[in-house]
Amino acid sequence: MTNSDESIYGRSMTNLSNDYLLNAQQISEQKERLHQVIKNVQSESKSSNSKRAYASDWKKFIAFCEHIRVSSLPATEQTITMFCAHMYESNYKRATILRHLNSILAAHRLKGFKMDYLPSLDTFIKGMKRDRGAKQNGKKAIEIDLLLQLVNLVPKDNSVLSIRDKFVLLFSFSSSRRRSELSSLDVEHIQLQADGLIVYIERSKTDQEGKGESILIPYGQHSSTCPVQAYFNWIEAAQIDSGPLFRPVTKMDKPLAKRLSGASISTIVKKYIDLAGLDSSEYGAHSLRAGFVTTARRKGKADHQIMAQTGHSSSIMLDRYTRLNMLDARNSSAKDLGL
Repeated sequence: MTNSDESIYGRSMTNLSNDYLLNAQQISEQKERLHQVIKNVQSESKSSNSKRAYASDWKKFIAFCEHIRVSSLPATEQTITMFCAHMYESNYKRATILRHLNSILAAHRLKGFKMDYLPSLDTFIKGMKRDRGAKQNGKKAIEIDLLLQLVNLVPKDNSVLSIRDKFVLLFSFSSSRRRSELSSLDVEHIQLQADGLIVYIERSKTDQEGKGESILIPYGQHSSTCPVQAYFNWIEAAQIDSGPLFRPVTKMDKPLAKRLSGASISTIVKKYIDLAGLDSSEYGAHSLRAGFVTTARRKGKADHQIMAQTGHSSSIMLDRYTRLNMLDARNSSAKDLGL
């Protein structure tokens, strides 16, 4: 090594080797510590919802293996293929089967088992795709006409429960966010400006690094269906000044201080779908998000405007980091949809 090389690294190789001259025990301890750091950092790369899903997928696979009395870790290619065939036969969606498969393979790789070439499994997955098709049927969309019908079915009794339900329907549709994002909202994430409400989304499915984004929910055209008015009616009735925005309400019509779950948001949607005489199994919280997109497109809103509201990924990621004071109701895809 030349003198210039030493100056680049800041010290000589002799001094460097002396600094890192460790005994066997210290080397082992350092390796173990670094492996733990790697695991901790890698675990942060997945959202809490994803972690729960992977854990649930793995438990299901273990139960299957115990049922047919085979090893789950390591599992043979035949065992994994049979598990996928079992799920396929049980009419699970292809996307769900693939998620379970990824969880199984990840668990094996974590323990040092290579699962790179599985020809029989690959052939089954390809055949499954051709047989059932890649397209999966999601929940039906709740477009604006149906939304207005559901809102009209909310009792006009000024109860906290009714005010909450109306808020959930209007706010969920207008924000077009995923139910997990809605459930995690706090009052502190909401700001009022001249055009409407600024809603700060701390983390979304497409924002795993947690950089956050802000969307605008503009005033509606009619006070009875205005999502901004519904928001103020709700926080006033529930006397919320901090903490979770979406909250459960007891049978005694008392709001609780805890957070309403994403599943409960779906339950509220299904409640009014049932009252409308429709099949609630075909609808859920995602129906409001899908309905927003469908309605916005019918109204001629540009895709980049819709993506800015919904948080869907695109090659250009327009408006993701828009400043709060730059949000304008004239450019919002949530404006003039019929509320």
